[in-house]
Amino acid sequence: MVEKASLAVIGSCGFRVGFRPGELELGFTIAQPYWGRRYATEAAACLRVGFERLGATQILSLTMPENARARRLLQRLGFHLRGVERHDGIDGCVYELPRARSRSNAG
Repeated sequence: MVEKASLAVIGSCGFRVGFRPGELELGFTIAQPYWGRRYATEAAACLRVGFERLGATQILSLTMPENARARRLLQRLGFHLRGVERHDGIDGCVYELPRARSRSNAG
């Protein structure tokens, strides 16, 4: 992710293969000085790419339980908490967004 005004690299956003067939995992990270500026919301526009171009049936996103901002963002985007699961040796909140519930699927 690059800030348009300064061309500074401020974070990253992308997909990796999910845990089950048809799932993609959305991951994003943003440098702390840029938190709260809606960059993560803009980065979430890639949800449409995941469903429409990559053919995902469901998109997941994992966050640490104490990361309240990320959890609120995922909920605003329509994700629902699947539960707390251990992946890569870390307990995290797993949020899921099935294609049928995605905003990119509406209209």
